[in-house]
Amino acid sequence: MPTIDLGEFLERLQRSDLLTRDDLDALAAEIDPVRDAVQVEPLGRKLVRRGQLTGWQLQMLLSGRDTFQLGNYRLLDLLGRGGMGTVFKASDTRLGAEVVVKAPHPVMIKDAEFAARFKREIQSLVKLSHPNIVKVMDVGVHDGLPFAVMQYLSGGSLEDRQQPCSPTEILEWLGDIADALDFMHQRGLIHRDVKPANILLDESGRAYLGDFGIAKVVAAGVESDEKGLTGTGTMIGTGEFMAPEMLMPDLYSDEYDERVDQY
Repeated sequence: MPTIDLGEFLERLQRSDLLTRDDLDALAAEIDPVRDAVQVEPLGRKLVRRGQLTGWQLQMLLSGRDTFQLGNYRLLDLLGRGGMGTVFKASDTRLGAEVVVKAPHPVMIKDAEFAARFKREIQSLVKLSHPNIVKVMDVGVHDGLPFAVMQYLSGGSLEDRQQPCSPTEILEWLGDIADALDFMHQRGLIHRDVKPANILLDESGRAYLGDFGIAKVVAAGVESDEKGLTGTGTMIGTGEFMAPEMLMPDLYSDEYDERVDQY
C-alpha cells in the first residue's frame, strides 16, 4: 500500500464525504496543534475506533479511493467477490438502513444495452416476494455500471459456518430453500448458482436464498455468447456446485432447466 502524507489523507477524507463538515472541522482542530507529529495510519485507526470510518473504508482511503457513494447508498465494507460480481455492505443514506449492494464485474458490461436490460430485469424482480428469498429492493446505475440493492442479513451464510450442519440443522432450512426454489421455478426463473454462500441466515437463524435475480440477469447477458462465457472466460455458476449439463453443454442436446438447481 503506497504511503501518503497527512495532507493528502485529509483531502481524500474530505472528498469522500464520509465525515460531516462538523466532524472534519473538529478533526482539524484536534490535530492542528500537533500536526507535525500526527501519523496517517494511527489517525485512521482512531477514526475507526470512534465509528467514523469502517476498517475497509480506511484501507480504501489509504490505497487511493475517495468515492464511496453509489446513488443513495454509501459503501461500508466489502463482503465478497465472485464470478458474477462484487458485493458490498452499504447504508441507505435516506433511511439509515443497512443493505447489500451488488454490481456485475465491469468486464460483463459488453454492450450498451446491458445496463438497461439489467435495470429492467431487476425492477421486475423487485415485485416478487417470498419469505425465504433475499428481497431485491432497488436498482441503479453509477458511471455506467448497474447495481442491485438487496436485503442485508446479519447471520452470514452456510459457507461461513466452521463445522458441517447436523441433520437437525439441515432439516431446519432445507424445506424453506426448496420452497423458495419452487416458487421461482414456477415463474420460469433458474438460479444457476445454488451453493452454501448463497444460503443466508438472519439473526434468528431463518434461511434465505440469495442472488436469485442477479444470477438470472447476468446469465441473460452472458448467454448471448456462443460458449456461455464472457470474453475473459467467466463462467456463470460455481464449478463444484454446477450440474453436468452446465459444465459440459456440448454433451447435452436439450437446454438445461430448473433441475440444475436441484442438483
